Amino acid sequence: MNRRFQFSLKWLLLTVAAVVARRRANLATRAAIIEVRAATAKSRESKVARLEELQTFKKIVSPFEAVVMRRSAEVGMLVTAGQDAPFVLEDTSRVRVQVNVPQTYAMQTRPGVAVAINVPEATSPDVLASVTRIAESVDAASRTMLAEIELENSSHRLQPGSYVQVALTMPQEESAWTIPANTVSMRVEGPHVALVNGLNEVEIQPVRLGRDLGKRVVVLEGITGEERLVVNPGDDLTSGIRVRISQPQESTAALARR
Repeated sequence: MNRRFQFSLKWLLLTVAAVVARRRANLATRAAIIEVRAATAKSRESKVARLEELQTFKKIVSPFEAVVMRRSAEVGMLVTAGQDAPFVLEDTSRVRVQVNVPQTYAMQTRPGVAVAINVPEATSPDVLASVTRIAESVDAASRTMLAEIELENSSHRLQPGSYVQVALTMPQEESAWTIPANTVSMRVEGPHVALVNGLNEVEIQPVRLGRDLGKRVVVLEGITGEERLVVNPGDDLTSGIRVRISQPQESTAALARR
């Protein structure tokens, strides 16, 4: 009786162990199936994301508010990598004016120097601004220095690519007079001017010239600004010649400006 009971109990334990092992195997199989299905679902999600990304290629969205300046693609055209950009965008809310400053004025040009920008075709007043940055070097080929001026252009008054005229206000370390170029006589001794003194006599005065401004020339030394100058003085004009003033007396201060 005891042996039969022990045999029955042993058979029951073996049966329970087999059932537990079988169920564990089923659980492992189902877990593997779940992992496979999860991987399949993730793969399909990736495919959906890729297809959604491809759909976004149908629409080109500008990263900033801009104006299409040039377009090389049309509806239905196939655009592939390596080709020219289908669109060229420009943000015209701010513009940059580039000026090639001659070497003569390069030393006086610094950030903050006041400028007046004029569009020859426009009837509106000049745009007042200041130099934003400079190149700090002179180009060896053109002997000019690049200066840049950034302007707010929300009204679209200035169009990119346009030609403008820029007037720079150059700070002067020392004041100088400018006189009409036709009052200067070039002689062997150097540049001279003929002035009329208080006795209406001609005096030949040597001067030291500065920059040539075209119709006017800068005089660094030789005059004080109160002289009366002779226009178009000839080579035969010498000091001591007495002249008669036929027009109201006009000093250098009236002809010249600082």
